[in-house]
Amino acid sequence: CSATCGGGTRTRGATVITPAVGAGQACVVTPTEDACNTEECVAVTDCEVAFSPWSTCSVTYGPGTRTRSATVTVAASGGGARGGAEGERLAAAARGAVRLELGALPGVA
Repeated sequence: CSATCGGGTRTRGATVITPAVGAGQACVVTPTEDACNTEECVAVTDCEVAFSPWSTCSVTYGPGTRTRSATVTVAASGGGARGGAEGERLAAAARGAVRLELGALPGVA
């Protein structure tokens, strides 16, 4: 097919195996063409997310948390990647140990 979607064409030809002999009528070989892959093309869009700045730490001393929110600016469609559509929460320990936790954003499948 000449196209993967949106409408293409394909052509089928034929070959004369035994030509006409004597008074026999010559074969007329005419290629045929038909439509294929006529379904509409679907645009593939990956999910895009914008993050807010990190918050201040929840405590002055000791283990605390810093958070930031994520907003989906472009939703995935047409089979596009949904990766990256996750919120983040950073748990910061007093001694510099850092742990990153990921969680699903509300309203994102």
